[in-house]
Amino acid sequence: MATISISTGQLDYFTTVYRKRSFSAAARTIPMSPQGFTKAIHVLERELGVTLFKLDESGMLSPTPYADVLYEHVLSWYQNLKVMQEDFRRISADDRQHIHLGAAIGIPGFFGIDFVENFMKKHKDILVRCVETPDSRCEEELLNGEYDLALTVAPYNDAFETVEIYSTELSVWINKKNKLSEKEFLVLEDLEDQNFACMDRSFKVYDQVLTGCEKTGIHLKSMATCAEMIWLYNYAQRNKGIGCSAPHLTSCLPDDDSVMNVPIKGVYWKFGVSRLKDHNWSPAERTFINYLTESVRDVIANRSILDCPKPASSAVRMPVEQTRTPTRQL
Repeated sequence: MATISISTGQLDYFTTVYRKRSFSAAARTIPMSPQGFTKAIHVLERELGVTLFKLDESGMLSPTPYADVLYEHVLSWYQNLKVMQEDFRRISADDRQHIHLGAAIGIPGFFGIDFVENFMKKHKDILVRCVETPDSRCEEELLNGEYDLALTVAPYNDAFETVEIYSTELSVWINKKNKLSEKEFLVLEDLEDQNFACMDRSFKVYDQVLTGCEKTGIHLKSMATCAEMIWLYNYAQRNKGIGCSAPHLTSCLPDDDSVMNVPIKGVYWKFGVSRLKDHNWSPAERTFINYLTESVRDVIANRSILDCPKPASSAVRMPVEQTRTPTRQL
């Protein structure tokens, strides 16, 4: 039997045109010229000795039965390749004590910019690679096997096993010109007919706030979104409306007594350490999770010291924070 030589690139081209049903549309996706793309498919056809695509009566590109069979085999090959790469990565992680960590945006900032480096200084035999992404993307990449562990935000994905390690009430930035700034805390009803700015849809707090308002019959005057926390802070600073925040971010933003940070009762920002349910904790991962739990306690203790007593001019009211210690043995 003759040996068939096919590259991964050729299979990628094939699956793209199979789904697009158009050489030109598939070429734009790559991107490459339609002529070059068509030539690449013809080379694949010659290598396989079959015709993969034909033009139907309407002039549309149509896959042949050979293409249908090839497509199913390619999907299976992609899946097997993914499993193999995951096995290789896990072997490598066991040998070298590597941890591939995903983190929802905002969580690393809670621990401090050097929290990963500080861990590796204490545990020189463990290397942690941390990637910070929006909430939804972080979960998607954990599902795809790109991370060993991920720091994810509640509500947690049922596909994961998650150990919650921190919970605090959500807070907002309010300009002192807004009478709501005089309150010790807000409830969702206080947002009635207010201009509100929040992180965009890729962050869970967006749905959490909107769902809460819908359940309580609250109507926002307007809803602005931005992934940049400094923009949300400036939104309140300019008295455009109320800006969403979290208590640990107060130290990261400019000191301005015209803006208050006030908690919202009953609305929480929680996070935990998530893993796929078929992923077994490695010794390095257990060590890292214990470090995270201890770090949460340290952050809360240090913040309590800094926040009490407060100067009369302080513009920050800290909500109640909780640390969650895993109840089961890791």
